[in-house]
Amino acid sequence: MKLLLKSQGIKYNSIESLCLNDEDFLKVIISKFDKINFVKSFKYFGVDGETKKEIKDFNSIKKQLKKISSKTYVISDGANESMLDLEVSFEKKRMSFYLIKTVKEESFTKFVAGFIKFFEIFYELFDDKLVFDIVSSISVLSMEYVEPRPPRVWKKFNPAGLIDIIVLPKEKDNMAKTQKIIQSLCFGELPPLVKRLKCNDKMFLINWLGEVNNTSEISEIISNRIIWYYKNSDFSIKSSYNEMGDEMVSIFNSSSTDYLTFYSQFNQKGYKGMIINELDEYNLKKIQELNEWMKQGKCPDGNPLSEINIIVPSREQAVNFNFLLQKFNINSILYASDDGKLWDPFPKGNWLN
Repeated sequence: MKLLLKSQGIKYNSIESLCLNDEDFLKVIISKFDKINFVKSFKYFGVDGETKKEIKDFNSIKKQLKKISSKTYVISDGANESMLDLEVSFEKKRMSFYLIKTVKEESFTKFVAGFIKFFEIFYELFDDKLVFDIVSSISVLSMEYVEPRPPRVWKKFNPAGLIDIIVLPKEKDNMAKTQKIIQSLCFGELPPLVKRLKCNDKMFLINWLGEVNNTSEISEIISNRIIWYYKNSDFSIKSSYNEMGDEMVSIFNSSSTDYLTFYSQFNQKGYKGMIINELDEYNLKKIQELNEWMKQGKCPDGNPLSEINIIVPSREQAVNFNFLLQKFNINSILYASDDGKLWDPFPKGNWLN
């Protein structure tokens, strides 16, 4: 399992920082790493995307900077695996870092604690020089979990987060867009077992892990966190979903044929409009025809089929007859809304509801 500490949008704050040139500023950052035990084992340095070179210590990194023109640098504990990805953009006066580690179950808790300590020390070292992003997180990568519908737009927040790191800005106006969820995380009522740690006047750590005994519990923790987020935020619904959680379906490069209501030459998907008030002999025969076409992989007119979908006039029909997908080779039963859009009431995904 991969663990990720991600912090983006960190701005350079002090006049001293802004006056430094590219190499000098990176030297300032790298020199601070000597004070962080967690990264002292990192012995490789180089340009992102290229094989990194072994180094003796952080001072030797400073010597290499004169030979490097790229503005993206990687420090790691291996020549090919990136543990710490430090990206610096001097044009925008911003930086971000990613701390990535593949961890075993017995080491999971240790590395979460190490990531937290890394961020706390990094914050203490640079608080006078940097303006930190409001939201950073420690999360897991490539883990399956269920989430409620409709899905929301998370923006800077991470749906697979385990630790939320909130650094409140000095200017309250900067919190306008995310104020509800920020206020909920820092000052609102959290679920049982979720711990809030106030590190100082500006930084809060929200620990969702609780008493984790094994990594198999993490998937459920992530799902419960998402549910809480949706109830305590004003995240907007993703544009391809409606309030019921149905997903909008677009048909590309389509035309009508003698056998199908719509046929897409682009992806060879077929769509057949039907009215299914009841599964009578007539409708059953039509569905069996569609099923037979899919078995053959083409329509009677020879057009190849990658899948076939049924379009009905109401959501009620699409829901009531969804069981047909289990009996026949039909991809989905869609319904048309009043504005002519097509919707799938059972979109593919790991859904809670």
